[in-house]
Amino acid sequence: MNLHDLQSFPSLSEQRAVSVELFLRKIVRDLRTQNTPYQNAVRAFQERYIVEVLATHAYHLGRTAEELGIHRNTLTRAIRDLGIDVRGARRAIGLVD
Repeated sequence: MNLHDLQSFPSLSEQRAVSVELFLRKIVRDLRTQNTPYQNAVRAFQERYIVEVLATHAYHLGRTAEELGIHRNTLTRAIRDLGIDVRGARRAIGLVD
């Protein structure tokens, strides 16, 4: 393998992007096979994504909003609209509001 071969090899971030793309294609195929309406799929993705990031930050809204790249008020509205129980989750992991 020479330098040209190494330069044409995809970077780690490019490899991850391809991996994510393939994973998303599989999810979309599965959802279509199950006849899942678009809005239900979007809502399920938003809820799962937000809950995962919330859990990573021990349900701290400010740090979660920062990682998501949205304003804290936007996150609060999304949590309310999606019916995510942040208080219950905080209680479950021993944090007090």
